[in-house]
Amino acid sequence: MSTKDELVVSGCSFTADYIKWRNDSLKGKHKNNTVQYFNEETEKFEFFTYEYIEPFPTLDYYIGKHFNLKPINLGITGAANREIFERSVDYIAENSQKVKILIVNWTGFGRMSFMKQYKPIQYDTLHYDYTSSEEQIEINFNEFYGFELLDIMYKHNFINIEFDIDLLFRYSFLLEKLCENLNIKFVQSFTFRTRSEPLLINHSLLYNINLDNFYGYPGNLNLGGFSLFDKRNKKYWVSKYDIHPNELAHKKAAENLINFIEKRRLL
Repeated sequence: MSTKDELVVSGCSFTADYIKWRNDSLKGKHKNNTVQYFNEETEKFEFFTYEYIEPFPTLDYYIGKHFNLKPINLGITGAANREIFERSVDYIAENSQKVKILIVNWTGFGRMSFMKQYKPIQYDTLHYDYTSSEEQIEINFNEFYGFELLDIMYKHNFINIEFDIDLLFRYSFLLEKLCENLNIKFVQSFTFRTRSEPLLINHSLLYNINLDNFYGYPGNLNLGGFSLFDKRNKKYWVSKYDIHPNELAHKKAAENLINFIEKRRLL
C-alpha cells in the first residue's frame, strides 16, 4: 500500500528552478551572452549581460522540509495558466496515490500556451501585456513575444483578457474537485500582483471557487489581497536586471504558504 508523501508545486518561472534553467539554457542561446528583458522603469525591452548565478533551493524545498514531504516541482519557465493546469492534472492522474498536497501558483493572465510536441509534451507560450481600469482593459503587444501572430489573433478576437480570467476560474474549480475526489489537499495563489481587479471581484464564477484555500485572493493589496511574490521590491530580485525571485524571496514565499497551510489546518 502506497503512502502519500509528496508535496507538489506547479507554476511559472517564479515557482520553477529558474536559476538552473537560466544557467543551463540562456548562456548558450544568445550571442555575446546577452539576454533581453523588460525594464519596468523604462517600459521597454532592453539587454543585459548574462552572468552565472549560484543555484539555491526553491520554495517547494522549504515547504517539503517543514512538513516532512518529498518536494516535486512542476514549475516551467514561461508557462501560462493552461500549461500549469494541464501539467498539474497529468501528474496527479499518474501519481494520485503519492500526492499529499498540491500547491498551484497561477501566473499572469497575459499568456497563451500552445502544445507544440506531444511525446514528451512541450508547450510554447505567447505573452501579451495589458492595463486595466474600471472603465476598460487595453491589450498591448511587443515585438519580443511574437507580435505578428498576436496581432492576427487579436484582430479575430482570439485574445481577450476576460477569456483568460474565465479559464482561471474553471481551472481552479476543476483542480479543487479533482483533489477533493482523490483525497489530496489543495492550495492556490497568484504568483504576482493581479491587475484586473474589477473582473476578479465581480466575476460570475467567483462563487464556485473555494477561497478558503486561495492564499491572498484576489492578489492585490488595494482590495485586501496579496500575491506570493513582490516583483516591485528589488531586494527580492535575482539580479539587478532580472525580476525573478532570489533565494530570500523563495524563503519568504515558503514561510507565508506554511503559515497559511497551518492556519487553515490543511496539513
